[in-house]
Amino acid sequence: MNTLGQSIGIIRDSFSITNNRGNTTSITIQWDFSTSTDNDIKSWLAGNRRIAFQRPSRALSIDEINALDGSTVMASNAGKKTMSRSERIENMMAMNPSMTVKMAEYALDNPTKWAEMMELVMAQTSTE
Repeated sequence: MNTLGQSIGIIRDSFSITNNRGNTTSITIQWDFSTSTDNDIKSWLAGNRRIAFQRPSRALSIDEINALDGSTVMASNAGKKTMSRSERIENMMAMNPSMTVKMAEYALDNPTKWAEMMELVMAQTSTE
């Protein structure tokens, strides 16, 4: 079984670098991941998403940031505007007018259980 690094192999990457003197140049290098462990790759992925998440989160108050503790963020959304907990609840309720605040909080805090419950509800209503 291949590790993630072996599966990725070598990636050609072109990017710009600005040195301490303010000079910028573009270079192309090859990243060889073949000896990287699965934990290395996972750590680098999370670090990249962490940096992307931190940028838009700076617009939130400390209380709003703390309210996000323990939440699940889709990795592909990490660089987008970070919504506070109350904004996420309001957004869920706007998408489903019959949803109460308590339901939105439960769905936000227990996404897997909420999805399972909604599947059961949908299955029940489709058989009626």
